[in-house]
Amino acid sequence: MATATATPKQRTKPTKPYADFPLFPHARGYWAKKIKGKVYYFDRWENPDSALQQYLDQRDDLYAGRKPRERNPDGVTLRELCNALLTAKEQLVESGELTRRHFQDLHKTCERLINHFGKNRLVEDLRVDELAEYRTKLSSGWAPTTLGPELNRVRSVFNFGYKSGILDKEVRAASALASPSKKILRAHRQSQPKKLFSAEQVQKLLNSAGDHQFKAMLHLAINAGFGNRDCATITPEAFDLESGWVQFPRTKTAIDRRCPLWPETVEAMRQAFEARAAGPKPASGCEDRAFLTSVGNAWGGDMACSAVSQKFRRVAKAAGCYTKGVSFYSLRHTFATIGGDTGDQVAVRYLMGHVDPSIDAVYREAVMDERLERVTSHVRQWLFGS
Repeated sequence: MATATATPKQRTKPTKPYADFPLFPHARGYWAKKIKGKVYYFDRWENPDSALQQYLDQRDDLYAGRKPRERNPDGVTLRELCNALLTAKEQLVESGELTRRHFQDLHKTCERLINHFGKNRLVEDLRVDELAEYRTKLSSGWAPTTLGPELNRVRSVFNFGYKSGILDKEVRAASALASPSKKILRAHRQSQPKKLFSAEQVQKLLNSAGDHQFKAMLHLAINAGFGNRDCATITPEAFDLESGWVQFPRTKTAIDRRCPLWPETVEAMRQAFEARAAGPKPASGCEDRAFLTSVGNAWGGDMACSAVSQKFRRVAKAAGCYTKGVSFYSLRHTFATIGGDTGDQVAVRYLMGHVDPSIDAVYREAVMDERLERVTSHVRQWLFGS
């Protein structure tokens, strides 16, 4: 980093090592460069090569008006790389381009990397076999569905370092940190209980809800395919109970969606709003939430929605239909499965707020209400019968 010191005794200034040497010998005894009207000092006269390297390392930052990034002469440590990544991602959180939950997942990934390899480990010294051993360690304790996203985040740490210029060389981590294959994921899924409720089980859940707000959330899950975070973050303004519709972008994808509400769901929402009005004052920052806990807090948010999961576990046990791994979110799976029986997958995808990867989605401006009503009516018929 450029430094300054007291003026030394007068000495004869050295000549430049060669004609186009970019630095000049300053009277203070350092090689220097004037950039945008300000003089920056590098190494001493006796070390022109070192001064030149310092200048080249800092040049882009200085001309851009930025404070030069401190460089470890031995290389970039894992802690330095992780800190740089998290600083950049924090800015995306503040601008609304990244969720706080995703940031926290990245933070935990970085902590695990540092705990395993050490904070002062040089990134360029990481060997492929060491990364493969780290993957093996993770896979021994994690399910494939959890391991895949974690490995994606680990690769993203190293990719960020190279693409941002922090690392001079790309870390060859792709093969050593490969995500589980689709075959492995299918086999794991087949070994787990189906995330699917029967109509009888859903009715038992509704009857065992215990309070108006959670009963309304259960209705939204099976009527509109809402997940935990959807219920936790939706606002009262999203509902038009007079016409029987809800319009609310899916939190995860920001994909807009509209869904017709069953008469039972409309009634459940009316009772939920009455209970909310008669309940405790909303906690700070929760004033715009449609659903509040018994103490006025949100059921969840950008970070996590564990309150919904915990409440569902109690309700499912009371209803006699609790199975480990089959959660509140499984009602969304159930909606997708039963709704798909209509054969209108476009309407189902729209109702659920899924990203449509097909080229048709680029040109499709809307899905007719009749198609949406056909899907939700089919699910209602399945649940309640005639």
